[in-house]
Amino acid sequence: MRPTLKTSLMALCVFAAGFHAGANAANTRSTQGGKNVVVVNEKPEAAWSMSVVGEWMGTHEDAVQVALEEARAKIIAHLRSQKPPLAWAPSVDYVRQRLVKDLPKEESGFKDEKGQTREVLIGGTKALEQERKVPDVGTQQRVCLKVAVNSKDLQEMRRLDSEYRAEQRRVLAQERQLVLVKILLGVVAVLAAAALYFRFDEATKGYYTNWLRLAAVSFVGVVGAMLWFVSLNVK
Repeated sequence: MRPTLKTSLMALCVFAAGFHAGANAANTRSTQGGKNVVVVNEKPEAAWSMSVVGEWMGTHEDAVQVALEEARAKIIAHLRSQKPPLAWAPSVDYVRQRLVKDLPKEESGFKDEKGQTREVLIGGTKALEQERKVPDVGTQQRVCLKVAVNSKDLQEMRRLDSEYRAEQRRVLAQERQLVLVKILLGVVAVLAAAALYFRFDEATKGYYTNWLRLAAVSFVGVVGAMLWFVSLNVK
């Protein structure tokens, strides 16, 4: 066996051992990170609330949706301001079902009272809707609703944030392992091509050296293309 081939095989063994150790370490970090840790301050957080006014829309449904999206953005900003900040973000449905509270008329966020204001229900919760008529446009509505986050809500969100972060760590660990697998397969392909090249080159006594080199390079190229294609499908 040629010295070059021996060196290549030794390098493969060392790389495989390193890959195995790295994968185990990644799995350990992922497992440790998967534990749900709920961070609860010793002092309960003060309840946070605000009235949110959506944009003028052509239908009641669109007006409600826009107001909920605006409320979601305000809540996310509030969660990011926590110490420590929360990376998890609620969906519009989560806001609608759990964080929208009854809005008293005296807390209305409407500054322009020229339109007709009436009380509406959003999932059983009281909100206010204002309606106006615009020439050449028609009737428009906008919704004002109230969202609130109390200490119990925030504690639940911290739990969801912990689960979200654990899932992100798990995904990151899988991506790193996938990269290591692709590198390992690439190294194996190169060493296999080199081993076959040397073996057939010796067997043919050098008569087909150029053709064997071309075959080896083509083999490595095909393996590389397959790994690239698999990477695209996995993403």
